Amino acid sequence: MAQVLPEMNSDRRRKFMKKRSIGILLLSLTVCTCISGCGSQSIADVNEKSIQAEEETETKDEKKDVVIKKAEDSTRKLFRETATPLSKGNRLLSRNETATYCGIEISVVDVLVADSKEEAGLTEEELAYFSGQNGGEDIDTTKKNENWEYTWPFVRIRLKNTTNEEQDICAGQLELYNVYDEGEYKTAQKVSGGYSKVYNADYVGTDHGNFASLQPGEERIVTVAYLGMRKYQSKGYSSSEGVLFTDIPTLENVYMKTYAIGNIQEEEPLICLNIKNGKVVDE
Repeated sequence: MAQVLPEMNSDRRRKFMKKRSIGILLLSLTVCTCISGCGSQSIADVNEKSIQAEEETETKDEKKDVVIKKAEDSTRKLFRETATPLSKGNRLLSRNETATYCGIEISVVDVLVADSKEEAGLTEEELAYFSGQNGGEDIDTTKKNENWEYTWPFVRIRLKNTTNEEQDICAGQLELYNVYDEGEYKTAQKVSGGYSKVYNADYVGTDHGNFASLQPGEERIVTVAYLGMRKYQSKGYSSSEGVLFTDIPTLENVYMKTYAIGNIQEEEPLICLNIKNGKVVDE
């Protein structure tokens, strides 16, 4: 049989209804408070997240600025560390020997190294040419970066055409290399920057002013000025200090190419210039 709950008396019913009403009211207030609180918290969260996002963006930008502006002390390898092996066919000649390659005889007449063209011991004609006279170009060896020191090698070279045809020789491409003895083999690293001027060449005043045009059997002495060479090797860069130099000279043990095109060829001889640690020595 189904159970029948006894009927409440009027007093108990009133108390029950009152408690129920109070409970409903409290529940409603709680819900409203929660809704209001959640709404406020959501807006605050959005604002906070927005501010945080802006701060993160600023932080990222600052980090980018740090990377760009503060490339701190980027390092650079020294010439010895970047030198590449010479081939077995690359003969290393002394200062007094003559090289013959591709029909052109080359020998070194004189080597001058100084802090400026005026101190180098050039002839009046050479100095005038390298000062912008007689069709030459003024190489301003006194203009220097306030924190940099430069060195200026001048090499007098004898060229002879042993072929049966006219030869145009770009003497400005007879680049300078440091040669290192690494035990079983030797390595080389180019030290001249590929920018030079040539006295007693042909085509003066044109883009081919470094070329000497030699007829069959003709020989000539030209003077090559190797430009813009820093006196010391750099080890890197600092945003606060600029280029960081070492006390190692750029010209450590210098040889000259004998083929006036491109990099060192497999059978190309190299002539020693007797430049050791930035100075010309007698050997």
